[in-house]
Amino acid sequence: TYTHVTDSEGNTILEKDTKQVRVVSEQTATILNKMLQTVVTQGTGAAANLSAIGMPAGGKTGSSTGTKLVNGVLTPVDNNNLWFVGYTPYYITGVWMGYDDNSEIYYSVYPTPKLWKNIMLPLHEGLEPKQFEENEHVIEMTYCKDSGEIAVAGCTNTAVGWYKDTVVPSNCTLHGSTQSSRYDDEDEEEDDPFDWGSFFGRDDEEEE
Repeated sequence: TYTHVTDSEGNTILEKDTKQVRVVSEQTATILNKMLQTVVTQGTGAAANLSAIGMPAGGKTGSSTGTKLVNGVLTPVDNNNLWFVGYTPYYITGVWMGYDDNSEIYYSVYPTPKLWKNIMLPLHEGLEPKQFEENEHVIEMTYCKDSGEIAVAGCTNTAVGWYKDTVVPSNCTLHGSTQSSRYDDEDEEEDDPFDWGSFFGRDDEEEE
């Protein structure tokens, strides 16, 4: 792609008329961003973590299986391409590793996140730590990994997830549908930050 083309004298001879079109909502973008940050904080891209300089980052690792000629025979080759595409509030950078002859890449620790970090650290020298923008209608909750629903007291296999405030799963039915959510603890009832009625457009007075 391009934005414009100039000739040897600096005259613009071709210019692209760009039009921005939103393809996902701000809420969806926030959720995807949160998920991609977990790749760096606790996933396959952990070697790219920039927490030492206070900079949040997200990204995705990748690899592929290709083929190469071995004694005249086209033979499958594992890990002949390795990637890491990552981003911070300031920069987006992609790293690729591979051989011209499609040979397999051998490693003990997945290498591309570390290479990405070595590139990004100098780029961020002198830059103030900056957080990603987040949509206010996305909430963080603990969910049950067995049922995919919001965790209750009986759930032991849990993780943190992010949800649009209009599309929150019900409490876990696998471990007790009558149990309250962990966020509805009696000791914290007065300080509960979530107004579930307003989230779902419910008017308590009308229900009465």
